[in-house]
Amino acid sequence: MVGAALGAMDAPLPFEEIWLGSNGLTAAGMRSIAEGMMGRGRLPNLRTVGVAANDALGDGGAAALAEALADCASLEGLSFCNCGVGRAGLEAVAAVVPRWPRLRALG
Repeated sequence: MVGAALGAMDAPLPFEEIWLGSNGLTAAGMRSIAEGMMGRGRLPNLRTVGVAANDALGDGGAAALAEALADCASLEGLSFCNCGVGRAGLEAVAAVVPRWPRLRALG
């Protein structure tokens, strides 16, 4: 539902911060949200994304978020906490890190 709402919004999206915490977000839910955020120029002002206490997010959710944020050159901070993200998810994020020139915090 959130992904569809984001996808329906005109670009650019106005967000500077996105916090997704303690809401039961799964990998499938993150893929939906990521689809709504994807596209060059959709998030020109996004600085911080935090995902916390969503144990079912896992590697698939982390990879979907990394893909959605790949063209977000304004990103300064990204954190995952207690989300069931393992090696594969972190490798997907690490592969995109060079595309975030302003990144200063990664947790």
